Amino acid sequence: MDLPIYNRLNTRSQRAMRRVRKKWGHPYQYNPRPVLMQRLCAELNMTEAEVREQIAKEREVLTRYRQYLR
Repeated sequence: MDLPIYNRLNTRSQRAMRRVRKKWGHPYQYNPRPVLMQRLCAELNMTEAEVREQIAKEREVLTRYRQYLR
């Protein structure tokens, strides 16, 4: 699968997107920063809702195959 948003992120944002659990096993919820959302909307010519939907799809793929993407 093509990951257009993941490939545009820096290393720390990529790690945050791949993260599944926080300390002590609590579930982690990825919430991108507003500045990042604005940049992605401008670069991809998409609305904020479309970018969030694409992030959710890519995050699902990344968490499913995270053992292969380290």
